[in-house]
Amino acid sequence: MLMKSRYYNAVVKKFVPNGVQLDLGVEKPGYLHVSRMKPKGEFVSDPSEVLTLKDVIPVRVWKIKGREVEARGAKWQRYMQTNISPKALQ
Repeated sequence: MLMKSRYYNAVVKKFVPNGVQLDLGVEKPGYLHVSRMKPKGEFVSDPSEVLTLKDVIPVRVWKIKGREVEARGAKWQRYMQTNISPKALQ
């Protein structure tokens, strides 16, 4: 069972407009918006610039709305700044 404000490892499942759909290991899909993919003040126009399919990234569950889960990037933002694979952070 997902809990708000907790951290989970999520798998990038597919690219969707303005973000990515995540597999959090439960029936509800997760969503990570492009505005949450880089530190404040930095811009991502295309999620595939910073993520690839099947990347495993730590995320924080921000909102649970019905069948949808909104997530925010956690420490995985480090690998985007240093070009380290997200798998190296596990």
